[in-house]
Amino acid sequence: GGIGKNIMATAVVKAIKKKYPDREIIVVSPHSGLWLNNPNVYRIYMMGQTPYFYEDFIKDKDTIVFKSDPYLHQDYINKKIHCIEAWCLQNDIPFNEEEPSIYLTEQEKSEAYGALAGYDKPILVIQTNGGSDQGYSWVRDMPFHLAEEACRTLEKDFKILHIKNENQPAIPNVEFMHSPNIRHILSAIYHSHARLLIDSLAQHAAKAFDKQSTVLWPVDKITQLGYDFHDNIVSSYKPN
Repeated sequence: GGIGKNIMATAVVKAIKKKYPDREIIVVSPHSGLWLNNPNVYRIYMMGQTPYFYEDFIKDKDTIVFKSDPYLHQDYINKKIHCIEAWCLQNDIPFNEEEPSIYLTEQEKSEAYGALAGYDKPILVIQTNGGSDQGYSWVRDMPFHLAEEACRTLEKDFKILHIKNENQPAIPNVEFMHSPNIRHILSAIYHSHARLLIDSLAQHAAKAFDKQSTVLWPVDKITQLGYDFHDNIVSSYKPN
């Protein structure tokens, strides 16, 4: 899955480790950087870069394999439970309100703090679009005119940093952040003073860092993908 889904997966791994404290957990992910320094994980593999994985970890060994998609769980689809809980239920793992966790090093925190310290205003992070190569998604992305209007108001009190990919729309006169190293983005979220977000990686990272944020939902999926911890604003639009 995407970056946000992987951040949610850190909560699932936390629950797995509680059930199997003596097991060594191996994670295969397309976003391996999210898992660095995670105390619940023994080893991380980049998806597609797993030579001899079967021979090393599965063949003739007492191995438990967890491979499922929580987005296909009936109660998740029916908006009854959160993605994290559905993921645990699919794999017979007790769910005890485990939450996402990201583990930055002190050096990463220090470098990000130094990079942001030069601004003369508090830092506000905004994320308007999810994904990387997908186009505009009306079910999750922030309407562009609303984002621009918000920035014109907020820039009086904040230095605004826009999380986006290079091919996504830019907000005029707003600096954007993009890095091939996701941990640079995560470090900026960690040090930010305020956040205006959508349902994407930043709202999950903010939860992992206990950074209360304002999250806009064009379609209400808070039960499935959000957190009551945040200030969630849901569109009044009701689809047919």
